Amino acid sequence: ITDRLLRYWRLVPGVYKWIRAASVLPEVRNVTDIPEAFSVVTKDMTGWLAALLASVSSLFSFSILVHADELISNSVRSTSSTVYTKQLDKGNVTLIPQWAVQADSSAVWTNCFVSEKETSPWWRLRLTSRVLIVNVRILLLPYNSGVNVPPDTNFELGHVDNLTVYISNNSNSGSFSRSDSVLCGDRWSFSGSPTGGAISILFNCSVYGQFVYVTVDAASGERAMGLCSVVLNEGKGPDSPLDISKAAVTLSTEVVGQGGHLAIDGDTTGTAERCSSTTAEVDPWLRIDLQQTYYLRKIRVLFYGSGGDGASVYVGRNLAHEDILDGSHIVDQQCGLATVAISNGSFWHSVTCDWPKFTEHIYIARNSSSDVMLKVCEVQLFYDNILDIYDYVKITVSSEEDVFSPLWKAVDGSHQNAHRYGCYSSRPTFPHAYWRVELPNEAIVSSVSVLRLADLTIETMAGSSVYVGDNKTDVISGYSCGSASSQAARHVATCAVPQRGRHISIVAGNSSIAQLYLCEVQVYGCYVSPLMANASVNISIYYDQTEDLICSAVGCPAPLNITWRDPHGNSVTGLMTTEGNKHISTVNLSGMKSVAGTYRCIVENGEETVTHDVEVTIKRVNITRQPHSVFAKIGTDVQLVCEATGEGVDVIYWRKGSVSVAGGVVKDIPDGKRSTLQFRDVQLSDAGIEYYCLVGRNSTNMRDLIQSQRATVGVLGSLIFSSVSFALGSAAELMCTVNALPKPTVQFFVGRTSSLSLSGSNLTVGSSETEWIFSHTFSNFQVADSGTYVCHAKFENTDVSMALFAELGAYPEIVTSPSDVSISDPMNVSLVCQAIGYPVPDVTWTRSVDATTDKITAAQQLKNESKREVTSKLFYSNAGIDEAGQYVCTANNGLNGGDSTHGSVFVAAMISSYSSNNVYDRDSFLNLTCIAVGYPAPNIRWEFRGQDMMVPTSMDGATKSTSHLQINDATPFQHGGVYFCKADNGHGSEHKVAISVGFDKKVAGPPQPLTLDYGSSMNLSCQVTGYPVTGPIPWFKDGELLDDQQSARTISADETAVVSVLVQHNATEQICGNYSCLSLSHSALVTLKSHLVAEPTPSLNVVSAGNNISLSCSAVGCPLPFITWQFQQILSQASLQPPIVTIVSTIPVVSHDLITGILELKNVSQSDTGHYKCCAKNVAGGSPHEECSVPVFVDVKCKLSDHLINLYSQLCSFLWCSLGVAGINCFCVFQMYLCSCLFV
Repeated sequence: ITDRLLRYWRLVPGVYKWIRAASVLPEVRNVTDIPEAFSVVTKDMTGWLAALLASVSSLFSFSILVHADELISNSVRSTSSTVYTKQLDKGNVTLIPQWAVQADSSAVWTNCFVSEKETSPWWRLRLTSRVLIVNVRILLLPYNSGVNVPPDTNFELGHVDNLTVYISNNSNSGSFSRSDSVLCGDRWSFSGSPTGGAISILFNCSVYGQFVYVTVDAASGERAMGLCSVVLNEGKGPDSPLDISKAAVTLSTEVVGQGGHLAIDGDTTGTAERCSSTTAEVDPWLRIDLQQTYYLRKIRVLFYGSGGDGASVYVGRNLAHEDILDGSHIVDQQCGLATVAISNGSFWHSVTCDWPKFTEHIYIARNSSSDVMLKVCEVQLFYDNILDIYDYVKITVSSEEDVFSPLWKAVDGSHQNAHRYGCYSSRPTFPHAYWRVELPNEAIVSSVSVLRLADLTIETMAGSSVYVGDNKTDVISGYSCGSASSQAARHVATCAVPQRGRHISIVAGNSSIAQLYLCEVQVYGCYVSPLMANASVNISIYYDQTEDLICSAVGCPAPLNITWRDPHGNSVTGLMTTEGNKHISTVNLSGMKSVAGTYRCIVENGEETVTHDVEVTIKRVNITRQPHSVFAKIGTDVQLVCEATGEGVDVIYWRKGSVSVAGGVVKDIPDGKRSTLQFRDVQLSDAGIEYYCLVGRNSTNMRDLIQSQRATVGVLGSLIFSSVSFALGSAAELMCTVNALPKPTVQFFVGRTSSLSLSGSNLTVGSSETEWIFSHTFSNFQVADSGTYVCHAKFENTDVSMALFAELGAYPEIVTSPSDVSISDPMNVSLVCQAIGYPVPDVTWTRSVDATTDKITAAQQLKNESKREVTSKLFYSNAGIDEAGQYVCTANNGLNGGDSTHGSVFVAAMISSYSSNNVYDRDSFLNLTCIAVGYPAPNIRWEFRGQDMMVPTSMDGATKSTSHLQINDATPFQHGGVYFCKADNGHGSEHKVAISVGFDKKVAGPPQPLTLDYGSSMNLSCQVTGYPVTGPIPWFKDGELLDDQQSARTISADETAVVSVLVQHNATEQICGNYSCLSLSHSALVTLKSHLVAEPTPSLNVVSAGNNISLSCSAVGCPLPFITWQFQQILSQASLQPPIVTIVSTIPVVSHDLITGILELKNVSQSDTGHYKCCAKNVAGGSPHEECSVPVFVDVKCKLSDHLINLYSQLCSFLWCSLGVAGINCFCVFQMYLCSCLFV
């Protein structure tokens, strides 16, 4: 019981609540707590078990036989009106996946849902998902004489008009709409006063939906509705339609998008676009090919609108459309006629055959004289499983009439009812005659078909009834499936609800003459547990025969699976077929291939598992010596031997694959034979992996011969393994071709004697079955992968092998290139070149320079065979320009032309020769040459005064360059200076030299003649051009070189011009002369203006008349001045200005550059009295220059006292000379004259 509760706890929440209220179980808060909670129950079951079982009926209005579903446990219920006492959930609801059950009739209103009294009340159940609902059983609470009603008398339940069940997929927002709902079954009405409790009503439909509506449809007046339970049947049972989704559907014509598949897709919504439809035509039809046979008893068709008006439904086997149109010989195959036409929407139409039809094809046709359309939305087929009761039933009867009509005649499978001897007949028995069958297992029965005696003049079955139940003694106990109300030959008693039971009774009426004449009784339904209907018994198979093992079973539901196990427990595949409700599995056993022992048939249907064992014995011929595989090299001799013993060993054949092989020599041995197949000088054509020895009897077909194990004749032919070579880093493939059969084992070994094999190789089939390509790919081939390889082929587990050597060469590759070397000064140079490859390459050197290539033989070379490398070294001591050049290192091992690289010895640029410093004449041709050496040949450039000059460089080979700087009409101003020759080749520092280009100095601005004042400074300038002009500029005077200190120089920035200034201060007569600079070719005369250096004394010279007086003065100048004297006589008339008289006659005295002029006055007289001036005059610089002294007064005295006269004379002289007053002068003259006169 606890186990059942654990399985069905979701179905019985009330059970758990009751147990919890009795404090038997702990509180359960979620689903995972349930097993733990119920485990407590097992500890103490005595105190509450009886109460539990007793109270289950009061908690539920029905018996629980199968497990519930989450569709119900999570469902939501609603109603049209306020629920009395808020008992919306009092109505118990469950979903039974397979079979509906009889509802309990003891419900009271307190455990039921009761609606308000209203027009068309409704109750709705919303499932958690859309399911196929086959039928709905409702336990209805009607009015019961005021006993079973709510206390409020306003709720009258007595009259129920049109109780209806609808299935829908639309929630309708909490309301109810018939327009988008499908009617489930027929409406049910009741009026009266029932004597018992609730009424059970079954509504059959088979409709997919999520919402179930129960309503009082179109009621007259207000009604209340009381529901005590609603049971939904979802599973596949007798009331479930067949799954025909894989059937073939054909239409006479077809509307695009509305093909025949829509009629069997399980969609019952009934919308126009979800229906199969023909075009408008005469006699449209639809045919369904079920592709297997069924016993159909009812067909439901969902038509759309007028598309089903007047349609007929036909069933049968091998029906053709012409048969339907004729109709004369298929009247018994017509199952019904749809005569009701509905213009809009869809409607279900059910047709029931008078008894189950043996059916493979369904025809739905409209016979019309005008164009009409056939619109079929869904077709549902309902079939009856005929229980196989012929071999397994136990029959009891009230009596047998005679031995010619025994009880088993009712179940002998014969449908002959023309004579009572083909039927069971009873004698009249009080209180009633009966025929009762006990089924081999419990079954769910949907109907019972009874074929009675055709002679209806005999009163036989009137009032007879069919009962289904489990009472073993009372034949009329159990559920009544109906009674016979007529004398029809065939009566089908259909149970309103499929009933569960093991006993089926057919009971005659209460008439004293009532008899039973049962020609054939067929029970429709299925067994609850699998039941073996027919199975093989122990069998014996000869080795060249086959035998079928058969296992058939029935059950409800039909057996889900029938499997087989062989004696070793391995699964054996059987062929599944069906015959009605019987499932059959057939396994074909071969005497040659099958194993002997116990074979087990296992039947499962989800409820129970049953098994059946069959012992299989196989009589065999034994091959006692199997042919063993042989392997050899081509051209040798081999043989296959086969021996067989046992009963019937008549022949031994040899076969290669499917082709017979001749040549076997057969000899008799004890209890058998031996056959030897000899191969001499075996060839590849003899090789094969499927040689068989076949043993049989003379009467045995070739296909039934006992076949030996497979033997192989292996032949190892030849090897093709050639040396190959690849570039390093490439994808290299080592390939060996082996001619052999069967597939040999091939390996590559590294080295001639190594046992190291090469992993990762691949063996593939070549151009024929005897050619095998063994290859290994080096995705990134390295030098370490190169070397000697051995291709070794052999047959596994034999000593038959072949081997061949080949070389896997590696193209030479230089891995270390000689490095470039740059030399500035002589130094030691070493060039290294390292190469790899297989064979190890040789390295050669060449030197390229000046367009010539020289081979170098002085290199050192060292090889390392294990590393596949070679190192070559080239060495130079004190390398210089002679070692410069490009050195090419070439590695060659005879593969792919070798590999080469290069390195260079670079020598820094060096100017080896250049023009010397030189002095040029102006306007001459300037030619400067610069030669540089280095590697590569240097580039030469010229620089002058900080600017690059565009001068081309000529390359004299790879190591020498020459550049000529040439200038016409060179001038010192533009071209004089230092020229830089610079050489560079990118290696080392730039090398440069300076070349000084000088020009002869020339006087561009000779000194100019100069006339000086005595005592002034002389600045005599001379401009000299040339290059360079930085040295002293010599000055010459009168051809004599002057001291350089006497001159100052101003040199131009480019040193091409200089101005030399000869400076002398305080010029005297020594400065005079001819001056020249640089050379004597240009001179300038420097003259000195005349200058008195010694003047006559400016005092009063008094001399007595008749005496002599001498006046002198000295002067200098260049040229030497000429001295003259000027005399201005003092006259006696004061008003007269005496003239000045020049006296030239002097006595010049010259001493070097000084000239002295002496004026001698002899025997002076008074007329000689006057003023005397000395004047020196010369022509200097082309202009006369004269300088005169201060006048000297000479007074010739009278004969007075010398002293007085002298004093007076001095006074006068002072007044006249110093004051310059004319009057005084005149006075003095006058006085002098007077005095002179007086004293003469």
